[in-house]
Amino acid sequence: MFGTQRMRTFFIFSFLVLVSTSCSLPVYYKSSPISATVVDAYTGQPIEGATIQVRWSALHHKWPEGADSMDIHTATTTTDKNGLFTIPAWGPVGAARKWHYYDFDPMVSFSKTGYKSAYKDNDNNQDSVTSGAIPFLSVTLKSPSWAGNNLELESLDNNAHPISSTNTLSSISDEVLSNSLSYYVVHKNIVENGRYINSTDFLTTGYIRPKPDVLITNIKSFSINLPNDVLNKDWPRPNFHFANTDKQEPYSAFSITLFTKDAQKVARLEWANNGGNDLLFMLGNKPLAANYLSTGKFDKIPIPTNSQTIYLPLREHQDIHEIEQALQKLVQEK
Repeated sequence: MFGTQRMRTFFIFSFLVLVSTSCSLPVYYKSSPISATVVDAYTGQPIEGATIQVRWSALHHKWPEGADSMDIHTATTTTDKNGLFTIPAWGPVGAARKWHYYDFDPMVSFSKTGYKSAYKDNDNNQDSVTSGAIPFLSVTLKSPSWAGNNLELESLDNNAHPISSTNTLSSISDEVLSNSLSYYVVHKNIVENGRYINSTDFLTTGYIRPKPDVLITNIKSFSINLPNDVLNKDWPRPNFHFANTDKQEPYSAFSITLFTKDAQKVARLEWANNGGNDLLFMLGNKPLAANYLSTGKFDKIPIPTNSQTIYLPLREHQDIHEIEQALQKLVQEK
């Protein structure tokens, strides 16, 4: 009886020690093999010899500056004659628990001479893998959303494909919700079923795909009563709007506060396109704002760790009251 009691006490003590130390124990990650295909954005034909890099990373929050980033695992390969590549299984790899797995990874970047470099984030949210990890047991990460899909590269030659003005360019895909805030990479060449942006405030902007690169269905808040001096001196300041009637108040800038996960997606998209393609915010079916960060001046765009407010200039012919009504529909406190 005495021995049984000692054993029970020992196990209880061991359990309490394990619980008390689990916060300092590393989290172990592993992944199954991942495959996808790289194709020409216009022809759809496979691209052989494209360079592929896949990255799994973690963030270390540093309030209030943002977050540091480190790689848990990276892999590099090239596509075969069918445009196919496979990243072998890996792991387990340990990372300190204070480093939280980045829930939009693994990110894949792909490039080929004669084409614009591109990347894809993972949309299969995995933000609970760190906090929910059991000590000593490996976390098997989900297959990314881009796995098994076609990854498109655009030719650098603007004359490689004919420019068309078919009706497909004048209407947005039904998959893009009319009541949403969306962020697009702008392309110089025609894209299949895409849309050509050319309006008074957004002259010959370029082509956007039917599906946005980032889709935002809810925002935390917004403000329209902003003077133009809130805008960073490096941000574009085109065609600020001023009152043209006595009854209308002058507005020159407005702000949108994004929830953390959307802000992280936007930052990742900007980071990947810094110095490259332009980016465009759309509100419903209407262009809202172009890049609000100047390209080529930032080595790295910080990944936010909480809600983020972005400040946008109002263009000359934009109706602030129409924007206000549309943004109000997106406000949702989480």
